[in-house]
Amino acid sequence: MVHTDSYREIRPLKEEDIPELLSMIARSVVDSKLVNRNYEDIAARMDDYYVLTLDDSIVGCVAVYPYPKHRSAELGCLYIKHRHEGRGYGRALCEFAKRKAEEMGMEFIFALSQSAVHYFRDRMHYAEFSRDCLPPERLRALELSGRKSGVFGLRLK
Repeated sequence: MVHTDSYREIRPLKEEDIPELLSMIARSVVDSKLVNRNYEDIAARMDDYYVLTLDDSIVGCVAVYPYPKHRSAELGCLYIKHRHEGRGYGRALCEFAKRKAEEMGMEFIFALSQSAVHYFRDRMHYAEFSRDCLPPERLRALELSGRKSGVFGLRLK
């Protein structure tokens, strides 16, 4: 079957999608490209997750974690299945996350990454920021994780 944009949808994650999402991102978790998540972690924040589907098959995901007190949102858990890379789906999910953050009234969206530096900086045109720009609770969690992630972000308003 040939897919066109009419078959592509970005929709909220459903509970029955969680096992597929975990299976899909497992390789990147093992490679330390994505933070490890389990069923309970995702179920507890299910409203923050979205999936990109082609003809009802999940091919990618993104999360938008809001920090309303700081008028910021984190773009997280960005993943596209390997056989679907290079088709603009990552960009579509990033743009979707940006629109969601704007709809929430956020003024800043950021992503933390060790491995997608070139993607966020060069393709998505996110600027590199100091970790000091992060909401304090997110900064603490990042420091406790021991990850050496860079901070990439966009001012929204």
